[in-house]
Amino acid sequence: MTEKPFDPPFPKDALMDVVGGAAHFINLTTQAPFALSACSVLAGCSVACQTFTNVRWKVRISPTSLYIISEGVTGERKSANDTLANVPHRKFEAEQKLLSAAAASTYSTDIEIWEQKVKQLKHMIAKNFVKERCTADDEARMASLVAEKPQKGKFPDFYLENVTPQALAHHLGCVYPYAAVMSDEGATVFAGGAMRDVGLLNKLWELGVWRSHRITRDPIELHRAHLTLYFQVQPDILNEALKSHGTRFHSSGLSSRCLFVSPASEQGNRFPTFEEVDPGDIEPYYKRIHELLDRCAGPIPPEPGEVGLSKAAADLLTWFQYEIEKELGEGKRFFAMRGPASKITENCVRLAAILHTMEKRDGLIGVDVLRNAIKLAAWFLNQYRMRFCPLSQLELDMIALDDFITDKVAPRFSKDKTVPGPYLCRHGPHRLRPVERMWGVVKALEARGKVRVWGQKGGAWHVDLVDWFPLGPNATANIGDASRTIVDNWERRLVRQPTPPSSPIPSEGYELWPGLFLQ
Repeated sequence: MTEKPFDPPFPKDALMDVVGGAAHFINLTTQAPFALSACSVLAGCSVACQTFTNVRWKVRISPTSLYIISEGVTGERKSANDTLANVPHRKFEAEQKLLSAAAASTYSTDIEIWEQKVKQLKHMIAKNFVKERCTADDEARMASLVAEKPQKGKFPDFYLENVTPQALAHHLGCVYPYAAVMSDEGATVFAGGAMRDVGLLNKLWELGVWRSHRITRDPIELHRAHLTLYFQVQPDILNEALKSHGTRFHSSGLSSRCLFVSPASEQGNRFPTFEEVDPGDIEPYYKRIHELLDRCAGPIPPEPGEVGLSKAAADLLTWFQYEIEKELGEGKRFFAMRGPASKITENCVRLAAILHTMEKRDGLIGVDVLRNAIKLAAWFLNQYRMRFCPLSQLELDMIALDDFITDKVAPRFSKDKTVPGPYLCRHGPHRLRPVERMWGVVKALEARGKVRVWGQKGGAWHVDLVDWFPLGPNATANIGDASRTIVDNWERRLVRQPTPPSSPIPSEGYELWPGLFLQ
């Protein structure tokens, strides 16, 4: 009953020169699925770019932070991908931690001296107060001393893994305002509990304000904190997590903000090769990451700048958003996944800003960069659909009605082998009870030879259950073996045959999804 999945290859050319060269180098080195290599590079770009620039589009300002979830079985070289993609990040962070340790030692001495000065001045003010002496000069000195309190520097400390929501908020509020929750073992992220507070993660994604007030802890308030979320997880671990947290993960909108990838395994197709890998492919990526992170060197975190869209790019983005909107309606391609489809435009803009920054482009984001970002965004959207919503809404409705007829209708109407349409509208699945919706689903079942409809919608229409009971040679001539019974229907419920793929529509350009081409 399902349609043929739309599963185009990863759009390698959309990564452009710097990001694409790094992904190509890592892919040749690890022989992992290219999509996993590319996501490791994109996550590395997100960590660096989020400290450098935000993107302004329409009336909104978004960070260049990405939430990415990669699904892959054990042995797909996930760790090797991340290790190569994060070489410059780890080196820079290690250097800054040495400086941070030296600064912490100096701060400890300075704060101790300052505390002693405050203590002595308080004692002097109290003594003069008792002796009824003027304390105005001492109070002025106290105010000046308080203003001169040594401040602890905030040195770059990006990477977190096994972290709780409270620890994440404390890190962003008190340690460093840019961070990344990253792991090549997604089970660690779930075990640490960072995914429990989806409200915090949602606020961080949209660069919003988040506040926490607890009796047992000091209040924390986050303003414009930036977070990259990237973890790679095995399918079984993800399925187990979705059993426990799936409702919250989807209904809260967190999954809608994530770019999801689940490529086919390359294991069994990886053969030893002595092809010389050119380090020059990844050097521009390493160099650009160093340039971006160097702005973070020192005890004061940088403020990101802003980049906007050119007029041509803004027009193209409007077209893309309009095409997405058309697929959100009843029975359309993205109806069952409205959240991710609604958020993909913003993720597209973030991808464009990352490519623009990594390519060291000046000025506004050009239409060529946005076109590549649209290719990537559409590919991620199709990946989400295949993993979480492989059936269209019409197919889901057909299965619901199919099961209702099997469980409730067929036993009740086994004598007549015909059910009145109004009965289905009154007692069928709640979503299908409106006659317009029920009629469309019944006609779709008829097109697949499962029922025969006679009469007209709104009139005295009936449904013959040709796939549940033999109705004679004329009624069953086109549905195969006429001797099937209701017992056989159990196998039909377990195995639903796909419909033949439709003939391709001749067109030009990159196919974003069936029937839509990017010129």
